Amino acid sequence: MCSSDLATLQLPAKLLPIAVTTLLERGWSVMADQRLIRRAGIPRMSISSGVDWFELRGGVRFETSSGEQIIGLPEILAAARAGKTMITLGDGTQGMLPTQWLASHGLLLSIGQVQDDHLRFKNTQAALLDSLLTRQELVDVDEKFAEARLKLQKFEAVTPVEPAPSFAGSLRPYQREGLGWLTFQRWFGLGGILADDMGLGKTIQVLAMFDRRYNGADRDENLTKEHRPSLIVVPRSVVFNWMDEAKRFTPNLRVQAYTGSEREGLRQAFLEHDVIVTSYGLMRRDI
Repeated sequence: MCSSDLATLQLPAKLLPIAVTTLLERGWSVMADQRLIRRAGIPRMSISSGVDWFELRGGVRFETSSGEQIIGLPEILAAARAGKTMITLGDGTQGMLPTQWLASHGLLLSIGQVQDDHLRFKNTQAALLDSLLTRQELVDVDEKFAEARLKLQKFEAVTPVEPAPSFAGSLRPYQREGLGWLTFQRWFGLGGILADDMGLGKTIQVLAMFDRRYNGADRDENLTKEHRPSLIVVPRSVVFNWMDEAKRFTPNLRVQAYTGSEREGLRQAFLEHDVIVTSYGLMRRDI
């Protein structure tokens, strides 16, 4: 409300950030407790990749009397979660938190794990990062994230997939759909579940996935640099069923049964195989 006697405008406290931000954007100078308030610039972010995560770095820029100052994301989040609307800058002035930006990016910021000067996200959250950060905010990305972004742009739908030519047999239509689902999961670096009733060929679908990965169209480019076998963990009673099915349907896959009392020697030969099959009990014992 406005008081004509005092020539002042009184606002509810919750409207103060919006009012101050608006005034600052229009060139006003605003002071509180005899300290100048500065408005936040557009946040600038960069994304770098780890083994199975992305790290979001950057912060909010403020122009101060001593030059530009960047307040990192973790510090901005800590102030916002403490209910603050301003943060003290290096020259003693007050920086207005970008409340509207924080509100519009709430989902992104709430799932990021604070680590020192950055936020860490799982590699499965690349789509979320790409959709919530604008090109104006996201100024730098590394090659791995750029590849993930390109995959997202090209992706249209999960489709059935044919087994590799080396696969000795044929897949039923629903099994080709299952292979397509597994291929989609692996393509985007996701974890997933292939769920079906017993006896409908889940083992064969997984073997077909491995056959494409090690021998077929989905061959992992990293395998030419460092061969990495895949691990199958099953009840002890079906270890050799996996060996029999692999021999029958994927004869080109190099599959090793990790069982018996001479396991130390078997471990030395892991890298000579594509797939290692063992039981839950042995995995716990030899972890």
